[in-house]
Parts: sequence; C-alpha cells; structure tokens
Amino acid sequence: MRHPSDSKPQTKAERKIIEKASEALRCHLSTQTMRFRDGQVQIDGYSLRARVLCEAFSHQGVPVGGQLRKPLADALKLLFVEKQLKGGGERCLPSPIRRPPDHFRKPPGGLALSVRWALR
Repeated sequence: MRHPSDSKPQTKAERKIIEKASEALRCHLSTQTMRFRDGQVQIDGYSLRARVLCEAFSHQGVPVGGQLRKPLADALKLLFVEKQLKGGGERCLPSPIRRPPDHFRKPPGGLALSVRWALR
C-alpha cells in the first residue's frame, strides 16, 4: 500500500534507482513486503538469492524537514530487516544525487555518522 505522501514522479524515480542498483549489484531487486511477528515492512529492492536489501532515496534538490531524516530512517529499517533475517546480507541506499549534501557526508554530524555506521 502506497503512503499518502508518495508521488508518481517519486515512485517512478525509485523504480529507476532500484533498476540501476540491480545492474550495479548484478542481481534482480524487487519490491518486497516482509511480514514479521511484530508487523510488516516494505523494502524498495530485495534479493533473497544475493542477500541484498535496498531502499531508494529519490529526493532531488535541497532536502527540508523530515527529508533530512529519511536516509537514517531507511538505514534503520534495513538494519531491522537484516536482523530479522539473521544477517549476512548487504544493505544499500542508492540515490540519484552525484554528490550528497554535506549533512549526509561530513562528520561530526550525527546523521552522516549514523547512516555510515548502518551501511557498514
């Protein structure tokens, strides 16, 4: 089920990002709703065979408000799912942005450090 804030251009961009990630990782990634005892989670790109979990960050332009936290929320979701699946996989947050804004890259920002740690 789509979130009310999802837009068609954003959904289209996410599909393209996942398609490119599939090519780069040489595995087929597909949207997957995973059900666990505590609830369910939708993953933008998943490959059971290659053990890859992927969330696309399709926002372009200067992020504002909650958009600043989306990569961190996505990284936390990937960590949760990996733990439920008993680990051993690869996590990725592909984005169309060639050079992410400073708050996603440079320490000592908590957001940058947290996302880097989550994707190790």
